[in-house]
Amino acid sequence: MTVIAAIATIDHVVMACDTRYDYSGTGLYAEHGKIGELFTPRGDKVLIAATGSGSLLSMVMRNLQLDNGPDPSDATSADEWAAAVADAITELLAESKPSGLAATDGAEHINGTFLIAWRQYMWWLYTHTAIRAYGPVLALGSGCEVALGSLNTAVRAQMAPEEAVDFAVRLACQHASGCGIDVRGPLIHSTKGD
Repeated sequence: MTVIAAIATIDHVVMACDTRYDYSGTGLYAEHGKIGELFTPRGDKVLIAATGSGSLLSMVMRNLQLDNGPDPSDATSADEWAAAVADAITELLAESKPSGLAATDGAEHINGTFLIAWRQYMWWLYTHTAIRAYGPVLALGSGCEVALGSLNTAVRAQMAPEEAVDFAVRLACQHASGCGIDVRGPLIHSTKGD
């Protein structure tokens, strides 16, 4: 089970995740969380988080090659860039052995959901599709309802983004079975440069 919480600001996205992986009722905590960082050729950080099959994120992190994003002030071009990333992820998962796609009713689809963030933008990624969120918050995974409630409250209370995503993941881990954090707490990432 997974919980990913993300909040967008005017110039960057902050994202947090739990660290527990659950296989047939056995929980283990991973050294690295469920959010990966890739860089465009010009050095922009892109965050990629995954729910579903535990192997999806590692397959994408090993094989995805990004091009430079568009002008960050052009939301339409940013959406087109994210759609191209969704296509690339779908194709590389289809070519992986074993495949990162699953079949339902004869149609193949990504065996999970991705959340990607670049600059101030974040998108849900499905099979060949990227959907930009309307509003500043997104959450994925089995704890998403609790996390979304927490994030929306945090926005209204004008909480700092890092504090908001940390609290959202902690709260979701208390209420969603299978989600969990160890002594490190939620792992937090940002699209801001280091």
